[in-house]
Amino acid sequence: MSFRVGKNEAVGVALVRICREEVRCTCELLPASAADPAAMHEVRKQLKRLRAALDLARPALGPTAAAESKLVRDVARLLAQYRETDALLELLEREARIAGSADYDFLEIAVRLHQIAHRAPGNRAADIETARLRLADFAARLEAMPPLAAAPSGLFLRRFRKNYKLARTLLHFAASKTTEDAIHDLRKINKRLLNQARLLRARGNRHLDAFRDQLVALDDLLGRSRDCANLAAILRGVPAAEAPLLHGITLRTHLEQVARESRDRALVLAARVYRRPSRAFAARVLGRVG
Repeated sequence: MSFRVGKNEAVGVALVRICREEVRCTCELLPASAADPAAMHEVRKQLKRLRAALDLARPALGPTAAAESKLVRDVARLLAQYRETDALLELLEREARIAGSADYDFLEIAVRLHQIAHRAPGNRAADIETARLRLADFAARLEAMPPLAAAPSGLFLRRFRKNYKLARTLLHFAASKTTEDAIHDLRKINKRLLNQARLLRARGNRHLDAFRDQLVALDDLLGRSRDCANLAAILRGVPAAEAPLLHGITLRTHLEQVARESRDRALVLAARVYRRPSRAFAARVLGRVG
């Protein structure tokens, strides 16, 4: 079954089922991620979906959900360095082409050297195997976990509403501070809400569908802002990134401009996405979810 609560399925039962499926799929995909950037990207997405499902189940699972979510977070961090390098190089190739730079090989070397210099050396194959073993242990615990059939749907919807309320708080902080950390915190809660909206989409209404589409657009802008800002910082002082290109600007300046524009557009969109107080949001978007 897909990553969603079935229309006639108890939410608690669905969340345990979905967690089991996501862990199994992740364990199956992990070996391929050793040499395939696309597979590593999919693994990272599955881990985020898994954490979103565990977060939604937290009111019923209690401390168990928090502990297992921490395990999944640690696995994601273990693999993050490999996906981040792949993602930055994909972005670099695209933006270098847009800016008119022909020095991609030199730029790629600079990014790889930076990543090596600022991280403890890792063994990709060993880290992937460690991640697989940790998730296999988690999968065994999930198999022994009883379905949350008796838990009322309202428990899980209140958790979703609580995350929405947190997003409004983080948006206010990000808009006033505009620091990279504040923007990143907003992106993380936005991603969690996006995955949870996907979980509930078969039980929702057109307002939930519209909300989910807005979250997708916001996630794209927030991610583009952060990645371009990171790449610009890495390339500071690299001759190939400081040479004037189209319109007399450098690749690094181009990246900084894209980062600022994406951040500003994201904050404007976020103000629309999270404009309603949590009570009004719940009545409109979650009113028919159950």
